[in-house]
Amino acid sequence: MQRNTIKSIWPNEALSSKWFLALCAALCITLASVCWAFTIDDAWIVARYAKNIVIGAGYAFNPHLRSDGVTGPLWIVPMITAEVLGLDPINFAKIASITSSALAVAMAAHFAAYSVADSHKTVAAILVVLGCACEINLWVWSSSGLETGLATLTLSVVIFSALRSTPYAGLCLGLANLCLAWLRPECLLCGFVALLILLSSARKHRIAALGLSGIGVLSVAGFRVFMFGQALPLSIQAKPFSLLNGLRYSTLALGVLGLGLGMMLIAILAKQRKILLLGLILLATHCIAVLAVGGDWMPGFRLFVPILPAFCAFLSIAVIELYQRRDGLAGCPCLGMVFLLPIVDSTVQLPRIAAAAHLQSERASLLGRYLSQNVKSAALVDIGLVGYQHDLFIVDLAGLTDPVIAMQPGAYLGKRLPIAHLDRKAPQAIVLRTRAWHKSWQTQQPPPSVFLSAIESNLARHPWFRHHYRFAKHLRYRKGYHYLVYLQKPQR
Repeated sequence: MQRNTIKSIWPNEALSSKWFLALCAALCITLASVCWAFTIDDAWIVARYAKNIVIGAGYAFNPHLRSDGVTGPLWIVPMITAEVLGLDPINFAKIASITSSALAVAMAAHFAAYSVADSHKTVAAILVVLGCACEINLWVWSSSGLETGLATLTLSVVIFSALRSTPYAGLCLGLANLCLAWLRPECLLCGFVALLILLSSARKHRIAALGLSGIGVLSVAGFRVFMFGQALPLSIQAKPFSLLNGLRYSTLALGVLGLGLGMMLIAILAKQRKILLLGLILLATHCIAVLAVGGDWMPGFRLFVPILPAFCAFLSIAVIELYQRRDGLAGCPCLGMVFLLPIVDSTVQLPRIAAAAHLQSERASLLGRYLSQNVKSAALVDIGLVGYQHDLFIVDLAGLTDPVIAMQPGAYLGKRLPIAHLDRKAPQAIVLRTRAWHKSWQTQQPPPSVFLSAIESNLARHPWFRHHYRFAKHLRYRKGYHYLVYLQKPQR
């Protein structure tokens, strides 16, 4: 009866599934292309590091001033490759990231098909592709210029290698963990749980898996100690852990991405299928890791994206299992409930992403152009695009590339002001962001509540700032986001 039901949905299963999968692939490419024009500012930070390395200015954001401003050093490699070949590093990185995500989806579809009965393989693969197509966060962040796509592929290799015994499972898992250590440190917790799962079932893979995983952790720690005198990324100090923020971030992600309902469905059927139980453990491990690091300060749910293909694979297996046990299409309503919020989120976010990308292409260069025409150094928060497009000496008020600011006490964008450090750097311009604008602020101090971060508000009120800087320019980026440019007063 089940087989007949499936045939009634796809009368010519081989032909229809082939076309259907092609349609799903086209849908994924379309989603990525819609998001293509949007680039997160942090991607330009990595691009500036790559450019400085290629021109011989060192591993640095500001030439010859070494700093650990890239959490995943491995992601500099494709951008260095693009710079050497004379290609646009951001577009090259986007292609690499989108390709990696597409491979992760294909791997998840193959894993799901491998894990169910022959009569359900096509359905399982299609469900995975459809599920990934619904997750707009996967395609937004794969197109953002950051390492998310490669991290998604690498973590997918880790998870599927641990659960599917093959001659090269240990080698694949070890290499993937090595890459994760250099790419996304918070993914390593899931990587090491996957390593334990593999070792418990396949002793012959122990040396390769353990050795490569250990090399990854030790090598990246050694690199940072040698280069910067500390084993942990600078971003951990710039963005201190906040359990409350992590809880809020994770709760929203579990709801909006459908992870919460989906993992509940997987948990219900985990007693019948060991692969679902182990998959649930790995998914939950990554959720715990994201919670522990305090979530993310960027929009969307970037830190949860790497598990989305694996989540769709386990969910597909669970739905097929439910379908088999209930002798009907009982899994379809469950699947619909899981992806209802991601679909709604996609319909809301896609127009916003398109609008943001259009705005970015029109207005993002205004600030950098003004600064390059008037000064040679500047202190600001949005350093990425300005820093890459213009040869300015940058003081990073957020502390992502500046260890002195990063190590100050306080939350992200709420650090204690290192006035002595700013005085030594003496930036010719300071750019502060506000959520509004009034002409009277050309001569008067804006109210503290109007600034977009505590460090900018505190800087604007500090006597040192008022003594050395004067208002020069207002630039409107969008509603609720303005730049106020202050230039150094002439020395008397």
